[in-house]
Formats: sequence, C-alpha cells, structure tokens
Amino acid sequence: MGDILAEAINTADQRIRQFLQQFKDQFGSEAGHVIRVPGRVNLIGEHIDYCGYAVHPMAIEQDILVGVKKCSNGLDLVNQDSSLYKPYKLDSLNNLEISTEKIHWWSYFLCGLKGIYEEMNIENPAGIQVFVAGQIPPSAGLSSSSALVVGAAAAALVSNG
Repeated sequence: MGDILAEAINTADQRIRQFLQQFKDQFGSEAGHVIRVPGRVNLIGEHIDYCGYAVHPMAIEQDILVGVKKCSNGLDLVNQDSSLYKPYKLDSLNNLEISTEKIHWWSYFLCGLKGIYEEMNIENPAGIQVFVAGQIPPSAGLSSSSALVVGAAAAALVSNG
C-alpha cells in the first residue's frame, strides 16, 4: 500500500476546533484522523468521464470533513446535520452489502469502504467511529456524493493501516 499524504491539522482554525469537539462530544474520545475532501466542478466534460472521455475537473473550496477513530468492530456513522442525514450503525464491516433499492446518504460512504476492502483484500476490517460535516451543497453538481465516497475510502485506509 502506498503512503497516505497528510498535513498537520491546524487546530487554530475555528471550524476544525468545532469539528474535533463535536467528534469528542459524539463519541466520548478524540478523532484519530481528520480527512478533508474538497468538492469539485467539471470545467469540461460533465457526465462523460464514465464513458471514457476526457474531463477537466477542478477542486473547489467547499469540502467535507471526516473524523475517524478505530473501535472494536462495526461502523458508527454520524453526520453533523443529523436532522437531515440520520445516523447509521452496523455491527460488522465484514461482507458489506449495499442496497440499490433505496439510496441513503450513508450508501455512498459504504461504497467507499467496500471499494477499499475489496481492492486491498481486507477480510476483517477494523471497526470505526465516523463523524462527517460538509459545506458542499447537495445536488448542486459539485460532487458532494463523490467527496463522501473519497472520504470513506481514506477512512478505510487509515483505519486498516
């Protein structure tokens, strides 16, 4: 597995301080990792990348933050906006199944986890507590769901070493 590039968290940043405190309030301990994933806009080529054509994406300032801490097993996933995005729990991350009948916000997170588990042949993934906060407007063409998938993939990597 390649190195994961990271930078120190600037805890002087008010948003990061609030995010870290919310993680601690939610789970009773500090996050082991904080992952920042920017949204993106396609300057050229919207919805043609999956057909094999070239695109020209650009990262934007709006992002999501994903706080992660290893735990004994399962998934405890909480969104900062829990009134709109309900918490989600799983007892085990082994053999993830993702329903396609009804897509929920957490379905995207499960896709990111499952992709890493399958690609890296992780048979017994570590349990994780996850707190998500976002500034990317949903359904605005700024790839909020893709950012969530990438955040989940990074969470799977850092929690399974």
